[in-house]
Amino acid sequence: MRRAIAASISILSLLFASTSVQSAGIIGSGAHNCAEVLEAYRQDPGGTDRTTTQWALGFMSATNLTVTEGLEFDLTAIKPGEMQSWLRKYCAEHPRAEFYEAVDQLMFTLPKKPKG
Repeated sequence: MRRAIAASISILSLLFASTSVQSAGIIGSGAHNCAEVLEAYRQDPGGTDRTTTQWALGFMSATNLTVTEGLEFDLTAIKPGEMQSWLRKYCAEHPRAEFYEAVDQLMFTLPKKPKG
């Protein structure tokens, strides 16, 4: 049991460790490439889904705050489980992509709605 907990903690810490993407202003799960996120998921699916989902929702919410064209992405158009599946599929197809790029691509599949 202790080994399982230690393994989960070390895998999740991978998602928060520093990388070169941090110099571009991205930290947390989004600063890792898709291959790293998929490896973390393989070792701890539940913990990785929780961590990456929260990061993705924060990233998308912040993006909506900066949109100036009067429209925003409808974040309610996708359920968390669907979002997680979409991101894993994208990452499997693009293992060298940064996770934030996967989230960005996901956003462009969502409908837009009037801001406000």
